[in-house]
Amino acid sequence: MFTRLPRFALAALCIMALSLITDAAAKVAPDAAATVREISTDGIEADFPKTKPTAPKVIATADELAAAFKSKEVIERLKKEVDLKTHDLIYFAWSGSGQDRIASSIVENDGKREVVFTYSPGRTRDLRSHIRLFAVAKDVKWRVATAGR
Repeated sequence: MFTRLPRFALAALCIMALSLITDAAAKVAPDAAATVREISTDGIEADFPKTKPTAPKVIATADELAAAFKSKEVIERLKKEVDLKTHDLIYFAWSGSGQDRIASSIVENDGKREVVFTYSPGRTRDLRSHIRLFAVAKDVKWRVATAGR
């Protein structure tokens, strides 16, 4: 009987911790979605771009949007998805390892939010084209950091 008590206690603690995390995520999620969200890159073409993953292009106006993408369908879809009066598009397009990743997170310093895009370089030597697109609220600062540095 005593051997099962620690297992049961551990299981109960895990369930309680998960419920607390879920409650916290539910409270943060709506506000976080208004700060930064990833946009689908369906239909966007980039043949081995030569830009760096740490230097994304900022698209703040409809004219910049039209200049950045060739496809009229993509431009129209993005205009419907993102209000460029309240959000900027942060466009990452680079060539690198197939394991390269970019993730977004929200950091709060002195009550002000900042979006941090973290670039994680891959370890494979295969050259792949990468495209990521994020909408970030215009009133929020953002930056790109490299993982491990």
